[in-house]
Amino acid sequence: MDWLELVLNAKNDVAAERAALLMRDCGIKGCWFNEGAVISYLPEETASWQTIDALSVELAELRAAGIGLGELRVHGRRELEWADNWKKYFKINKIGRIVIRPSWEDYTPEPGEAVMDLDPGMAFGTGAHPTTVMCLQMIDHYLKAGWTVLDIGTGSAILSILSARLGAASVFACDIDSVAVEAAQQNIIANSVSGQVSVVQGGVDKYDGPLVDMILANITADVIKLLLPDMKRCLKPDGYLLLSGIIDTLRQDVLTVADKNGFQVFEERKQGEWIALALRRRET
Repeated sequence: MDWLELVLNAKNDVAAERAALLMRDCGIKGCWFNEGAVISYLPEETASWQTIDALSVELAELRAAGIGLGELRVHGRRELEWADNWKKYFKINKIGRIVIRPSWEDYTPEPGEAVMDLDPGMAFGTGAHPTTVMCLQMIDHYLKAGWTVLDIGTGSAILSILSARLGAASVFACDIDSVAVEAAQQNIIANSVSGQVSVVQGGVDKYDGPLVDMILANITADVIKLLLPDMKRCLKPDGYLLLSGIIDTLRQDVLTVADKNGFQVFEERKQGEWIALALRRRET
């Protein structure tokens, strides 16, 4: 199969994230951020060109609104060329003692490191984006062995796998995207954590088990606000809620809804224009 490589230059993190979300809305299931560019691939077929046409119209509207995006560039790639191009954007990534290793890279872990083998395929979540980095760091800081975890919008399952690596007794992961669920399942198997991590297609409404110790949600601010009541329903009174994927301009919106649902922030992290929050139930 031949492929189409989509490359879109972005002037800042906000523009890149808006472009990535727009691509997903248009049916493009995965993308990568690389040195100021958002990159994705589609099979070379008629439906893909229709998707690109629709995407181009939406991108023009974003540019007209002042979002710093360049023109969309499309390159044809052969199957083997596509595989090589895709892999060059994803290398071994170290975040403190956390190591994210592409399945095709060799690595000898140091003592105490938590190593994850990851092949994101066409799903979101390689560990390179600031929102994911901050969430991984907070999991490493807060999670305790034996805890139960709910991972909402799991993507490649990178957060779920780290939770299992750090001793979570069970992790329930969910994503509304079938492509993400397939990639997550493959990564869960590759990391030998199937006994701890389960993944289903759907939202948090799919979870009907006992209250969990920790909830992870590395998703957009608007979705977080919508799901906060469900998160409260699923979390133990003394449980931890780790949120990421929040643009700084929407920080207060999220905090306002969190407060209405009985949560208080006890840690806030910031990388560039991105915010991550650690919350717990407010004492009554």
